[in-house]
Amino acid sequence: MIISDYNGVILAVKANHGGCTHDVRVWASSQLSAYMLREHENGRRNVWLIGDAYPLLPYLMTPKLNQVPGSPGALYTDCHIRARFSVERAIGVLKGRWRYLRKERALNYVPKFAAWIVNATCVLHNIAKQYNVPEDDVYREDDIEEENIDIRNNNMVARGNAVRERIIQIYFN
Repeated sequence: MIISDYNGVILAVKANHGGCTHDVRVWASSQLSAYMLREHENGRRNVWLIGDAYPLLPYLMTPKLNQVPGSPGALYTDCHIRARFSVERAIGVLKGRWRYLRKERALNYVPKFAAWIVNATCVLHNIAKQYNVPEDDVYREDDIEEENIDIRNNNMVARGNAVRERIIQIYFN
């Protein structure tokens, strides 16, 4: 799991799960997930993350698919996609700088040490961003098929949908 800002600076990374672990499981086991839940429950409700392979939650916005072109929902999704692209680009730049992070390469180390390597490359990526080191070619992975995991506990999806609808009403109507 990698979280970056709009400029490609990596804000959080969780690299201690294997590549076949579903995104929802990685998110659910992260400290950031617990932190965002606490912040939301403590009334800080105007801070959101965006994601596409994660569950819709009151603090984690997902795209709204199959919207009528030009509708508020479609405008929201277009903005979501543009913002999400910056995260994908940050990951592509990271893999472009350190090519052994690519899918076809393998970190031939024990998992814990491999996670340290990923974390270290994220730190080096941020240092390179800070000092405007030129970026190598962007590398893009093929889409990975996701498994279906039921995350509908505590009515969080319904609450997430309500928040997403409020965002659309406020910013896209």
